[in-house]
Amino acid sequence: CFPPPSLPPAMTDATKEGRSEQWASMWGKGIPKGGGFDTGDACIALSAWLQAHPAPSEGARAFVPGCGRGYDTGALAAAGYNAVGL
Repeated sequence: CFPPPSLPPAMTDATKEGRSEQWASMWGKGIPKGGGFDTGDACIALSAWLQAHPAPSEGARAFVPGCGRGYDTGALAAAGYNAVGL
C-alpha cells in the first residue's frame, strides 16, 4: 500500500541526503486526510482482499500495527473482524 502514486519521488528514499528533513517537516506541519502519503482510505490491496473474502469466521481477529489514522482497521472491522490498530 506504500507508497501511493501521488507521493513525490523525492520523498520515497529517506536515506538520501536531506530526505529525513523533508519527512520531519511534513510530519511537523501535519498531514491532512488524503495529503502526502495518506491515501484517505483503506489500502487498495486490503480492500480487494476483503471483497474476495467477504465473510470472516466467527471470532476472527485482526491486528494492524502502525495503523496511522486507522483506515485499514476500520475496513477490517466493517467487514466483521474484531480489529485492533496500534
